[in-house]
Amino acid sequence: MKQSIFVFALILIFSGCGENNSRIAVNSVTSHITDRTVTSSNNGCWNSLEKAEISSDELDGKVTFFLKDDTSCQKISDAQVEFAGKIKQSNSDGKVSFPISLIEKINNRKVPLKIRKKGYINYKTYLDVMIGTVWKNRFLLSKDMSPKSVKFVLEWSENPKDLDLHFKTDSYHIYYGNRNSSQGEANLDVDDVSSFGPETILVKNIKYNKKYELYINVYSPHNARINKRNRATLTVYKDNRLDKIINIKDNNQKRVDILTINNGFINYKF
Repeated sequence: MKQSIFVFALILIFSGCGENNSRIAVNSVTSHITDRTVTSSNNGCWNSLEKAEISSDELDGKVTFFLKDDTSCQKISDAQVEFAGKIKQSNSDGKVSFPISLIEKINNRKVPLKIRKKGYINYKTYLDVMIGTVWKNRFLLSKDMSPKSVKFVLEWSENPKDLDLHFKTDSYHIYYGNRNSSQGEANLDVDDVSSFGPETILVKNIKYNKKYELYINVYSPHNARINKRNRATLTVYKDNRLDKIINIKDNNQKRVDILTINNGFINYKF
């Protein structure tokens, strides 16, 4: 596991050793390898309580959503959340609850969810609803970005524990072992190793005559894979708007190819 790197470092210290197409704005970048440092971001955005199944609220007749910033992991208050035709505001804990009666008779259907917050890109998706239960309760919002920027935000279920997002071109490779390019034009902002995510990669500029690829690597050992029960979601932002939300399941591969960028166009594989 990646955490073993950190444990080994502590031992040394204490011992005295030390196919849709989408057009985007374009520019350039090169590479710089940096040692991975373990920070609080390696625990992702969700604490143990928030990671727990949200069952108590459902027993109390509520459907609760949690909202946080996809980079700082700060709780987002005063966001306008529209769910199943009803609108509410998130509180100081970044939480918002709706009566479960809105969906208790809905089975195997998708229900729209919209989130708006000043300074953030509008978020819109459709949630899978199964008799009063929604599959996804935690949402990460992205602050307004430069029109030339592209951001990838990966989230997933409790298992596999550790998914890694990779963004690669001929001059650099952004992932947990190389978090920043030398000119700071691409970087891995958040790297979670303990379920749910996120992994967040921001690319400030894309060069028109370069080719890029984005893929997920299932880092967890043994036979852990993304499947029906253990899903992953990849959100893509570009030109200061939400471009696409990709829901990944039924995939038995250790490497999952997500998209390529050629001549400034995003070519999705989902």
